[in-house]
Amino acid sequence: MRNIFVCAVILTAALRAAVPDVAGQWLVVATFDRPADGKSTPQPVKLLCTFEQHDTALAGSCRPADAPEGLPLTGTAGATTIEWSFQIAPNATAARQSAIFRGTSGSGASAMSGRFEFGESRGRFRATKQ
Repeated sequence: MRNIFVCAVILTAALRAAVPDVAGQWLVVATFDRPADGKSTPQPVKLLCTFEQHDTALAGSCRPADAPEGLPLTGTAGATTIEWSFQIAPNATAARQSAIFRGTSGSGASAMSGRFEFGESRGRFRATKQ
C-alpha cells in the first residue's frame, strides 16, 4: 500500500514539473483569417491576458490592450499545449460570444502561438510573456 502512495506522489510531482508555468501577463496578437465572402480582413487585435495557474488549471482575465477591465477566463495548460476562453461582445450593442484560443507554448514558457475562434471568425495568434 505504501508503494502505491509513493508512486502516486512521484507521478503527481512529475506531471507538475512537465507543465510549464504560464502564470503572469501576456500580450496576445490575434490576426483574423481572410473571410470567405470577400470582405476585408479585420485588423489584428491586441489583448492583455493575465493567467493564474494551479497545476494544469488556468484562471484570470483578458482585455483589449486599450480597455481598463478584463473579462474572466478559464482554461488548461499541458506540457506543450494551452487552451483558454472567455466571453466578449464584438461591439457595445452585440451579445457576448466565446473567444477560444488553442495553441502550443514555446521553450521556457515565454511565447505561445496557435489558432483562435470568435463566433464564426477564425484566425491565428501569437503571444509573448510580459
